[in-house]
Amino acid sequence: MSLKSGRIITIEKVDTIADGIAVKRIGDLTFKLMSELLDDIVLVNDLEIAKAILTIAESVKVIAEGAGAASVAALISDKVKVSGNVVAIVSGGNIDMNMLFRVISKALALEGRIVKITGLLPDRPGMLGKVTSTLGELGVNVLDVFHERYDPTITPGYAEVSFIVELPPEEGAANKVINRLRELGFNFSIERP
Repeated sequence: MSLKSGRIITIEKVDTIADGIAVKRIGDLTFKLMSELLDDIVLVNDLEIAKAILTIAESVKVIAEGAGAASVAALISDKVKVSGNVVAIVSGGNIDMNMLFRVISKALALEGRIVKITGLLPDRPGMLGKVTSTLGELGVNVLDVFHERYDPTITPGYAEVSFIVELPPEEGAANKVINRLRELGFNFSIERP
């Protein structure tokens, strides 16, 4: 905003996982240098930064903080058009481990590697076991299970069951899981972010 308007602008609130670059007011020297030297600025959001943190961790085995991963986020989200070789500077690994867990979990969900599967099951012995056995046979790792029996919109004798699962890395794994559960008479669907 400051560079576009040609003067330093102060904003009231900054809310981002990239806390190292989350400033309400750009510094005078930084504003001067950026005005003279930059060709362009692009904005990335927290979801793009989360994907960049995961990409950096998986590809080069480096843990980057949000601000440090912003350059990679700009590249992998195609907000910077480049050809040939480029260098993205990744600086800073100062990220809280709880935040890192949340960021990686969110990025895995965005990529469809962790999904939420929800459906109705008859609320009787063995039904949950049948579904979890099927998921295991398909190479699905169950991370969490949630039951809802008390919602007045759910037919008595049934429970809404949601699984947070890690899918196998094969193409079409989500559809394979849903189709197999439907073959067994269970109507489940996948909720994606």
